[in-house]
Amino acid sequence: MDIIKKLIQRWKDHRHVDLEGQNFSVELKPFLGMKPALYLRLIFSFAVVLILFLILILPGIRKNGSMVNVSSTPDHSAVYIDGDYAGMTPLEVFVPKGTHRFRLQYTGCTDNISELKIGGRIFFSRLFPRKKRIELNCTTEKPLETAQKAAERFRELTFYHSFEEGTRPPQLLTRAAEKIAVTAVGIGRHSAWEKLLSPALILANTSDLKEDAFEALRLAAEDSFGSGEAATPEEATLLASDFLIDQSRATPGLFFRYILLFSPEERKLIRESGLYKRYTEALIQYCRTDASDRFGKETGRTIS
Repeated sequence: MDIIKKLIQRWKDHRHVDLEGQNFSVELKPFLGMKPALYLRLIFSFAVVLILFLILILPGIRKNGSMVNVSSTPDHSAVYIDGDYAGMTPLEVFVPKGTHRFRLQYTGCTDNISELKIGGRIFFSRLFPRKKRIELNCTTEKPLETAQKAAERFRELTFYHSFEEGTRPPQLLTRAAEKIAVTAVGIGRHSAWEKLLSPALILANTSDLKEDAFEALRLAAEDSFGSGEAATPEEATLLASDFLIDQSRATPGLFFRYILLFSPEERKLIRESGLYKRYTEALIQYCRTDASDRFGKETGRTIS
């Protein structure tokens, strides 16, 4: 143990070197005929230029292209770039400079294939990358078939499936409505909305399914129920309410089942438009017709 202590003490004693009274000087020699002051400036300048090149220029040379933001209707469509899957919309992806083939794919819709020219930036690309926004749309040539399939699957959900707490059912109606909304104006478009919405609004038996049906109704109203022209938010609200009132003629209470899904401002607009009064008249008419039918079955007579 004493030996170890002595070794440690000796190391401490020799660790410090007394340099008092001693002068040291370092003299740089010329290099390739250049004085030290000159080639030190050159070395420093080269180092600065190299760092700037690595930070500001090299990234643009290695990855010369743009960050492309792809949006679509319908949403959640698959995007393929030059045949390679890039992701689902909305999507942000780096695309090299040049002309590329974009393909938008959504089940039940016709693929949208576009040739797009993408630019690039060499200088300052790491700090200020070049960005480009593109919007691609899919269309369906068979709106009635799309509506029918969605309505049938939605009916199956309401009758044969139960969802555990915390799990959401697929938004079948919303997705189908997105497809129909981007379809070119043609025969069957208005009928597609009717086929999709009429049974679904009645069958929705959970809050999630009801919200799905209501969102599809909103999309239909914004599409002016197949007129081919987009409605303003206020017009869409009144159109959606009007459609619910029409459906309430056969299903009393349907209008009030969905009225709370409108915002307070939208409910005020509906109230001021006189649609509440129209709904009351429709409900009274339904009750009168129902009472007349039951009276006729029991007595064989009709109420005039």
